[in-house]
Amino acid sequence: MPLEQRRALVAQRRRKAVLDDWTATPLAVLAGASPQDAAARPDLRIPLAAVVLLIEQSHGDLDAAALFQELREQLRLPLPEPIDPDRAEPERLPLVRIPRLELDKIAIDRVFKLFNRAMLSGASAAATAVAREIISRDSPDFDAAPAYRFLIRSEPDYDQALSLISRARRWAEQAGQPIGEWVLSELEIHIALDDAASVDRSLNEIAALRVKEPGIAEAAYRMLYASGLLEPQQPTLRTAPPAPAAVPTSRLWTPSEPPGPPAAAGGKKPVIWTP
Repeated sequence: MPLEQRRALVAQRRRKAVLDDWTATPLAVLAGASPQDAAARPDLRIPLAAVVLLIEQSHGDLDAAALFQELREQLRLPLPEPIDPDRAEPERLPLVRIPRLELDKIAIDRVFKLFNRAMLSGASAAATAVAREIISRDSPDFDAAPAYRFLIRSEPDYDQALSLISRARRWAEQAGQPIGEWVLSELEIHIALDDAASVDRSLNEIAALRVKEPGIAEAAYRMLYASGLLEPQQPTLRTAPPAPAAVPTSRLWTPSEPPGPPAAAGGKKPVIWTP
């Protein structure tokens, strides 16, 4: 089955699970009522809104915002409003509200603080929103690599991931940063897509970069080996060096020579050296 068709089926099943199956399921947090029934009870409106928010946050995909907006409309819940940072303290704002912040109004240093906070807390929805804001500013004056890295790794769509990698490469070139990391990311996706021609192009580029970026060739080898595309390298057998020839012992001992072995019992005494 083609990849695009699989994605469409997954999205269709997810939509049904959220809008149909979940809304008809009785929940203990709603006093045993289903979300669909709780929508008609004023005393359950706040718990219902909280449950929807928790599910949205656990989903962690900002691209599903339209789905949860439709869910709120179906349950007759108010839609979340944007948050003006001039009327709130972003650093003190709960992480579940970060995606609603008007991030374009916040200075970049504060945006990075929000990104680090979201990453340390494992708040993927907040981290995604802030990372997208960071790369949207498209400036070589700050380190956007962590934001690109997070977005690429969390992007399920290979085409979107390749687009992000292309943007990351342009940013790195403008900032005078190495591009090897992004070339390796491209190679990883081309391997996953079983795109032999693109894999070959990436390997040629890696070969050209290996002098300027030490370690990139080894990283590519490990990736190819982990993917089953290469056999493990066989260790080279080395011949042991020949033993040094025995040095003949002298009958005369001099101060510059180590003493020889003691004479056997009954043997001749060694000749004593005299100046």
